[in-house]
Formats: sequence, C-alpha cells, structure tokens
Amino acid sequence: MKGNSFVPFMKRKGDGSTLNLDFTKMSALDSRFTFTRSTTATYIDSSGYVATMAAAATNDPTKARFDYNPTTLAPNGLLIEGQTTNLTKRSDNAFTNSYWETTSSNVDAADSSVTSPTGVESTASTLTERYALGASVSRHVHQLIGEFTPTVSTSYTMSAWVKQPASAAIRYVQFAFWTAGFGATAYMNFDIQAGTVGTGGAGITASTITAYPSGWYRITATAPATATGSSGFQLGFSTTSGAARTESYTITSGSEKSIYLWGAQVEAGVGASSYYPTTTSQGTRIADSCNIGTIAPFNYSTTNGTLFYSGIMTKQNSSSYPARIGFHRQAPSIDIRVFSALTNANNMFFTVNGTGGEPQVIKTYSQKSAFKAAWSFDVALSTNKLIANINGATGTSGSTALSVTNDPTQFTFGQAGYEAYFPCGTIASVKYWPLTKTAAELAALTL
Repeated sequence: MKGNSFVPFMKRKGDGSTLNLDFTKMSALDSRFTFTRSTTATYIDSSGYVATMAAAATNDPTKARFDYNPTTLAPNGLLIEGQTTNLTKRSDNAFTNSYWETTSSNVDAADSSVTSPTGVESTASTLTERYALGASVSRHVHQLIGEFTPTVSTSYTMSAWVKQPASAAIRYVQFAFWTAGFGATAYMNFDIQAGTVGTGGAGITASTITAYPSGWYRITATAPATATGSSGFQLGFSTTSGAARTESYTITSGSEKSIYLWGAQVEAGVGASSYYPTTTSQGTRIADSCNIGTIAPFNYSTTNGTLFYSGIMTKQNSSSYPARIGFHRQAPSIDIRVFSALTNANNMFFTVNGTGGEPQVIKTYSQKSAFKAAWSFDVALSTNKLIANINGATGTSGSTALSVTNDPTQFTFGQAGYEAYFPCGTIASVKYWPLTKTAAELAALTL
C-alpha cells in the first residue's frame, strides 16, 4: 500500500471522524475488508493500460481493483462494478474470424502486430477499406447474425478501442446500433485524429471518447432500444464527423485507408463499464462485493452522523437504487446511504432509512465526472433533520421524521448491503463522523 493513509478505524486528531479512507493512496485492501468477485476483471493500471485482476472467489481483499485515469494517470481509487455481460463474441484479436461480416461490408480484416491497449499483447486487428471497383458503398464490420434481442426502453452501450496507423489512416469512425432494435437514428460519429465526439442521430443519448496511451481511444455510445429486433456490434467508416448513418462513399484503387480495432463490447446500461473479453460465447463479469462487517470501532451513533463520499459514477446499471456507500442492516432493514436513481442517472438520493420509512433528499450530479457529496442527519431536530450537499452547492434539507432504532451490521462500498443494487464507478475517499455538521460545513467539505 502507498503511504500511511489506511488506518480506517482510527479517530483523527482535530477531525472527529472515526472512518477515514483515501483509496487513491492505496494499491490493495487489507483483511479488515470483506471482498469477493468470482470472475476475472479488468481495470486501468497506473500506466494507463488495460490490466487484468484475478477472481476473488473466496473472500480475498487483495483482488480488489484500483483504477487510474488513462489520460492523466491520476488515481481514481477503488473500482466497484455490478454484474455486466459483454453481449459481443470474439471481442478482440478475432475480426478475421468468419463470425464477423466483412466481405459484403467492404472491409478487409487482418491480424495486427500493433500493441493493444493492454500495453503487452499484439491482439488488435487492422480494418482496411475495400476498393469495391469504384462504387459508392458503406464500409463497416459487424456480426453475421444478431447477438442479442434488446429489451424495449432499456439502454445499451457500445464501446471499443480504435487507433490510427502511422500512415494511410482513417480519421472518422461511426458506431451504429442495428435498426431492427434501435431505429435508424441510433448512430454516432467520432474523430479519432482530433480525439473528439462528432455528431450523430437523435437515438443516441450519450457518447464519449477517451484517450489511452500509445494513440488509442476508447469510444462509447448509448441508445435505448425501441424494439426487440436482432441487434449487435457495428463499427463503420465515415468521411466526416457528421456523416449520415452507414454512409456510402467512393475511394480510388490504391488509396485505401486503415484503422486498428480492439475490445468490442455491447452491454446493458447507461455508460461503459470495464472491458470483459470474450471468445466463442458472450461473457459475464460478476459484481464486486465489498464491505466492512465490524462497525463497532466507528463509534456509530443512531441519533446523528455525517458521511462523505468522493468518486466517479461511470455507469448506471439497470438495478433499482444502486448505492455508492453507506451503513446497512438486512433485517430489520437499516440504511444510511447515498444512491442514484434508476430513472434519472443524474439524481443522487441521500437517505436515512429505518422503521420510520425512507426520508430522503435529492441532489443532481454529473455522471462520468468526479464529484464530492456529504450528508448529515440529526433525529432530534424539528427541521433540517437531513441535509445533503454536492460539490459545494447550497445544502438541501429534509424535515421528514427519521427513525434509526437498530445498529447496522456493516458498511458497504458500491452496493446496497446484501442486495444486488450496484452502480459502476470508483470511490476515491470515504469519511464518517458520529456527529452532525451544518450546511456550511458540508459545503466546505464538498468544494
């Protein structure tokens, strides 16, 4: 572990907190954490490359992932993700396989010696425009048959890494969701020379492009399904950053351009999670489960308290009320936590839930961006019983009666206790005080 910040149960002089964790200064969890994930999983290492962490099938805190920003290499903290299935088969080093349609799509695929975003393996593929005898045609790669049948109104996110060769490089690429499941407007263009998102159709609700080492970019696009038609991954070539869906264009013989492609993924949810490679079948990464099951050293209070969280929410899963951090007890149910809304990924709920129901305060935040949140409660107050704040804004208060009559049994990270309510993202730091703070103090904490 880096530094000496990991003393989670030690009260800090002059601070009053009884839980104080800075995950950006750690490289592993110790035995005071309970951590399980029964599959391998990837993360971004300190050099910005896609690395693989072994499974933690039987409680093994050393298998937790600590993620980094691939562009700045700054530490993001502890990566906690819910279960996700990569709906695309043969996701890398396989675009030459007959599983992928290239012949009638006017693309030539070849294995490449270029190093992939792992920084180690040469598992990327080269895709090159086909001349097509001077005809105006569209050029793209997709599966021969649909990989999945989407659920109407459920959002799906497509992602992949792309890179320009040193010469004769394609500049613009396009993600296009299959029309049978998503309609004709679910497409988005990307400029991989400038590293920017272009324009696309109204069916796309979110899109990103992120720089990785050695000239790679990870591109993502999200769209809600409009029908149950057969669907799958599709990456096409464009001539501008605002090209029409599956644009047709001409090239001259000998002027063909290429691009490198790696890590194709389609998954349910708003936003892309960590990459899960596949071969001959779809692959599922099982959720991370992380908690501290002994809360007595926190000096926990059932009458008042303050919690602080900083981190990034990268993906909204389809489960209800995915939680970031908080105290929990399964029966009788006790929750003091922060979670995001299923129907609005930019709504953050702060709640103190006991036998008296679930009073809550709602604040907004920006998904995929780092934010700080703090909330404080005092059951004895007649007003302002629950105050919440995000990024230094004016605190929002709630005066609904609070009732926390039983001690929780654990402190959870990235989930709602024993329930499968997961968001995806990183946790940079967490603090708890067994006392109430004012709105001004919360604002200062979250600046």
